[in-house]
Amino acid sequence: MTATDLHRSAVDRFAAGWDKPGPHAWDDLVTSDVVLNQPLVPASVGRAAWADEVRRLLVLVPDLRGSVDSWAGRDDLLFIELTLSGTLRGSRLRLPLVDKLWLDADGMVTRRDSFFDPGLVAALILRRPRSWLPWWRSGVGPFVFRRRLVG
Repeated sequence: MTATDLHRSAVDRFAAGWDKPGPHAWDDLVTSDVVLNQPLVPASVGRAAWADEVRRLLVLVPDLRGSVDSWAGRDDLLFIELTLSGTLRGSRLRLPLVDKLWLDADGMVTRRDSFFDPGLVAALILRRPRSWLPWWRSGVGPFVFRRRLVG
């Protein structure tokens, strides 16, 4: 399999996960010790951490979906431009982002760095008081002590 074939396969699995997201939608894409970095959330390691973050996101935005807008890959790197969309307590959420993925020889993701403007999410939450309690309960966000409280 060529590098381009590995990239295309990873993009297809990534897109399939965002088409029907769930805590284990990307188990066939990420390694068990994947390294995860993104705004608003402490860095973490492991497939279980990925599943936990997805679970938290879906508590906050149950209809969250993602669509791949474009991608580019070279060697062990893959960049995916993605738009997440969903409804946050009656307000539409559209979040453009880029994920930088490192792939192993089998096309599995060993590291993911996500880049997006956290201000877009924060502004939407702040403008919707009805979203404050669900946001708190979800555990999404930078408040580590709150994450410990919500489990």
